[in-house]
Amino acid sequence: MAGNAKLNGPRYKYAKIDTAPGSGGYWSDSVSMSKENANQLFFSRSGAGVGTVVIQYQLPHTGAGWIDYDSPISLVDGVRCRLDDMAAGVKWRAGIEEDTSADDTYTSGTIIVGFDW
Repeated sequence: MAGNAKLNGPRYKYAKIDTAPGSGGYWSDSVSMSKENANQLFFSRSGAGVGTVVIQYQLPHTGAGWIDYDSPISLVDGVRCRLDDMAAGVKWRAGIEEDTSADDTYTSGTIIVGFDW
């Protein structure tokens, strides 16, 4: 059965997107290097789906919302990228934004995006 889902484990947090996201988009659970006690944080995308993936970050103690990071990012499936995040408390998430334009849309298939450490 199709349906967007979170795929979380002890050293990864991913979002599986195979249905057009509704209001607010669909995102992986957030990760923070300091919270996860990680030395490195990697982003990856896999699956044969078509859609524009966005990485966002949120700064601690600012009250600001999520900010696009080098967005939109179009990665080749299976390629992992290391994020250089040494600031304590910065949170990261990845997903597909709400369908608002042709550039930010999920089209078809399954896309898996997220982080491991």
